[in-house]
Amino acid sequence: MPVLETISPSRWSLAGSVTTPLQVLQSSHSLKLIRRFDALSSQIRSAMHAKSILPVVEINSPNSMLTLTNAKVVNIVPHVSHAKPEGLKGAETHELLEFDIAFARIVVSHKISKKANTDSWATGG
Repeated sequence: MPVLETISPSRWSLAGSVTTPLQVLQSSHSLKLIRRFDALSSQIRSAMHAKSILPVVEINSPNSMLTLTNAKVVNIVPHVSHAKPEGLKGAETHELLEFDIAFARIVVSHKISKKANTDSWATGG
């Protein structure tokens, strides 16, 4: 069943392949996502230019669900032709968008093992 992708001011729900290895996500403040270039791509670009803080970003990848808190799009590479995301079987690779998202907190829920990991870089004061 296809994942419904939406972008609103309070929550983004995207589908794509996370190219940053999961073990690196636990020590990193950002991840790289590759997804199909579509109507939402212009909104992703607008969020980067406006330096918008996104309260919640959910990313449905083939093996896991990632939930990012206080995220920000920090880099975009349009029309990536050198990679094909795992979940896009049969897709044309010339219509992909690759971008980096920085975040304050991440929750990784593994679909097969049903386990979740959480990491936060928020500092108390």
